[in-house]
Amino acid sequence: HTVAEKRQGLTDAPSGVPGVETLYPLLLESVRSGELSLERVRDVVAATPASLFGLDNKGRIEAGADADLVLVDLTNPREIEAAALHSKAEWTPFEGLQGVFPELTLVRGEPVYERDPVTGAASFGESAGRNVRTR
Repeated sequence: HTVAEKRQGLTDAPSGVPGVETLYPLLLESVRSGELSLERVRDVVAATPASLFGLDNKGRIEAGADADLVLVDLTNPREIEAAALHSKAEWTPFEGLQGVFPELTLVRGEPVYERDPVTGAASFGESAGRNVRTR
């Protein structure tokens, strides 16, 4: 949400903070600093969500699975800056923190993001069309 939306007052302002774009960089910074393992981050952002949503071709690297990959350089953290993010919010509570950002993102083996700008066609993604699995 924009700063103007957030300034409407407690009962009128939309809830939440921007964070989707900084989730992965912050988790990867925790890998770089030794607080988390790369395997744990993989489970949190890929394997477990794919399993919960019944996305059988996602969340793993093996024959028959989609080649959805994010390549990063753990030796190259960057400062999080709201101006460099792609959110309409134009602010982030993580301003000034270090993050390890993706260098290259592949969807089904095709590059859709190379540091900047986004390279994939707007219609390249596919709807999963699945329901959440219950335990």
